[in-house]
Amino acid sequence: MVSRPNTTFNAPDSLEVRVWDWRARLVDRVAAMDVTTIEKLTELDKHLVDPEFMIKLFEDFTDAIIVTDANGAIQLVNKQAELLFCYPRAELYNQSVECLLPKRLRDQHVKDRALFANKPEARQMGSNRAHLVGLTKDGLEMDLQIMLTPIVLAKGLFVVTTIRQ
Repeated sequence: MVSRPNTTFNAPDSLEVRVWDWRARLVDRVAAMDVTTIEKLTELDKHLVDPEFMIKLFEDFTDAIIVTDANGAIQLVNKQAELLFCYPRAELYNQSVECLLPKRLRDQHVKDRALFANKPEARQMGSNRAHLVGLTKDGLEMDLQIMLTPIVLAKGLFVVTTIRQ
């Protein structure tokens, strides 16, 4: 069991956690915490509200991560996703996530996305299929394991897709 130090964290009236895109531009205010919540943070928890930590976590995660909005437009891509799909992130930004699928699967994926949006819950994709297939920029198909995590913000639904080959 890990014990946490009993520390006091003096904080302002509120704290915003911000997410920065790959060009270090503010994308969205992710969360605002009131003073009571902040005062409950221990020294070990403080890194969770540190933007530098969150960016490093996202970028250096061992799996590919793609974040899409409710319409399936790609909003964020980490380094592993660039390597896996052979696309620079600038080319993927605001593109439909279906660009990463073989053409034969795209229409069905649009329908599947709509169903997911109606009942968003964290789950593994493909439980009813033999395998999932992705498409690289070079046109190579690859089998994938995919996990979906919905994130609901004031701005709407976002889907964090974790991808492993």
